[in-house]
Amino acid sequence: MEPLHILETEESPMVHFDKTKGIFRLCGKSYMEDVQTFYNPVLAWLQNYAQTPSDTMVVFVKMEYINTASSKMILDLFECINTIYKKNGNPTVVWQYMEDDEDIEDQGNEFKDMFEYGFKLEPVPSD
Repeated sequence: MEPLHILETEESPMVHFDKTKGIFRLCGKSYMEDVQTFYNPVLAWLQNYAQTPSDTMVVFVKMEYINTASSKMILDLFECINTIYKKNGNPTVVWQYMEDDEDIEDQGNEFKDMFEYGFKLEPVPSD
């Protein structure tokens, strides 16, 4: 399975999912008008990955801004990770946020409360 790599833009996050390394990254801002056009290929890749997941899966999410529509798509992504967890996978999500960004921290806590798999919040020092 080839890695998925999407470059970051002003409105969309960088995506780098690598099954071989078991490392998955989603970083940046997400406030594009058509979130489905962006996230549907990401979800399709992840659903394909879920058929034969790696032994280790660490998902790093470091978002600067998420609009409501993007939040729903990220929730769908976490639901897919939950499917992997239920198939005896061992996923971990590391939700990274700037230590002074309470909105992104709160969003991470909301997601964390929804799932049983490993979900850690990790503050990143502000510049």
